[in-house]
Amino acid sequence: APTICTGCSLGCNTYTSERYGELRRVHNRYHHNINGYFLCDRGRFGAGFVNSEKRIPQAGVRNDQGTYDAVSAAYAISKIGSLIKQDNNCIGIGSPRASLESNQALRDLVGAENYCNGMSTLDRQLHSIIIDLLKSDITTPSLSEVEGYDAVLVLGEDTTNHAPRLALSLRQATRNKTKILAEATQLAMWQDAAVRELAQHERSPLILVTTTEDRLDDVASLTFRKSPVQIAELGHQINECLKNDVASSEEVRRIVSVLSQAKKPLIVSGTGSQSPEILRASANIAYTLTQSNKDAAIFLCASECNSVGVALLDNNHSIEHMLSKKPSTVLVLENDLSQRFGQQLDSDLDTIEHLIVCDQIDTETISRAQIVLPAATFAESDATYINNEGRAQRNMAVFKPKGEIKASYQFFESISVATKTDYEPRTSSAIREAIVTSDQSLTGILDAAVDASYRLEGSKASRMTHRASGRTAQLANLSVHEPMQPQDSESAMAFTMEGNQQQVPASVRAYTWSPGWNSNQSIHKFQSEVGGSDISGDPGRLLFTVKVTDLSLIHI
Repeated sequence: APTICTGCSLGCNTYTSERYGELRRVHNRYHHNINGYFLCDRGRFGAGFVNSEKRIPQAGVRNDQGTYDAVSAAYAISKIGSLIKQDNNCIGIGSPRASLESNQALRDLVGAENYCNGMSTLDRQLHSIIIDLLKSDITTPSLSEVEGYDAVLVLGEDTTNHAPRLALSLRQATRNKTKILAEATQLAMWQDAAVRELAQHERSPLILVTTTEDRLDDVASLTFRKSPVQIAELGHQINECLKNDVASSEEVRRIVSVLSQAKKPLIVSGTGSQSPEILRASANIAYTLTQSNKDAAIFLCASECNSVGVALLDNNHSIEHMLSKKPSTVLVLENDLSQRFGQQLDSDLDTIEHLIVCDQIDTETISRAQIVLPAATFAESDATYINNEGRAQRNMAVFKPKGEIKASYQFFESISVATKTDYEPRTSSAIREAIVTSDQSLTGILDAAVDASYRLEGSKASRMTHRASGRTAQLANLSVHEPMQPQDSESAMAFTMEGNQQQVPASVRAYTWSPGWNSNQSIHKFQSEVGGSDISGDPGRLLFTVKVTDLSLIHI
């Protein structure tokens, strides 16, 4: 099925494949504005946790001896429902690695005043600045557009580790000098060997201001190693020099000279250094550059795959604030609090009488929980994520999870049924409608993919390829009878080979294939041109197409 990589905040598009109930392969799904033809190694090989032996297979309740008793999901939900009914001091902690649907379901269950999106006070602050910048009229390019900028300043971001696919785009950006030389000599870019021979070591400027050595050092024109505080101070000095032409040091003058002479300068920053001041300094530089050069832009890296999404959904409370209420019952959604806070959190967690965790893999937080629910991974559930540029994208379930594992939002909907009178559990589509009803600025999430009601010539989009026609033998060791295929009421896709595949929109196209071609080699059959958009339109939807000019929101 078509999926979204959850390895970082860039939201690269992937195809994920399953066989015999296990994830077997992840490979690149072309998206004109994001990952293009390439995927990083983390995206391609980082989904092994789906098959991990540490997966939580079923619900568990801690007994008096401190160990867990395996129980049915229905029993666990009933017990959680009883606790919530009896407890007026219950909170929900969401997660920036969980879907919008799961976060909204938890928020509706406990109430907006008792919910936080799973970020610390610092993370909330960082992502508030990012969202304000995305809403501003400073250009925030897509990942593919980054390759077109002729001078790049990276402030405080280790892009290879924090946003790997961006590192490739920055490498491509350094080749723009090569293109200029090739055009001057009337050498076609498709003559790659000749173009590289012509360019030798000539590159467009890439300036790295980072805390440690960087894997892009080999293509950088200038490199500086500084602490986060020093990086922020350097950023403010660069901005002052751009405005007043007064440099405090030679390194500032060199950087300003590069940015001022560029036709399309780009500032790259983000949450990697955990410094709001670095973000503000980057915003200042980008804003000042746009005053004399409308082609200047800023690219921002968020922390996790849905950090921007949950910050847009609800960024009113931090984890620290919610725990300061001394709640007796806490529901945690796919969030390892110990990883975020370490030993600082020990005293807070010890005071919680009922800690309930819904997650996929055993964590330190789960080891403290009284009740555990087995959550589905990205490969087993439909989900909406919003990437670092504010692009809402839909992830489709590749296969049905084993046993009683479910999508987190389905567990929370079941708990709502157990705690509220006459409550009807909602599908993922209904939850998205609820999100939009409460915040009209998120209407674009409905257009991230076709709705579950979509049909082409009366049929859903098929997940299974026509080459899987021998599937009757897959379960022959259990039964000679053909079992009924799983049903999917959450999306416009079917867990069979019946239905249309190649003519459906890209958001529900499960694989790339065309007669006479193998796998992704046929991608050009689905493009308007080489390197162009999908003929059915690129999947996903940018939320911030209308920009505001008031930058006082971010106090720059």
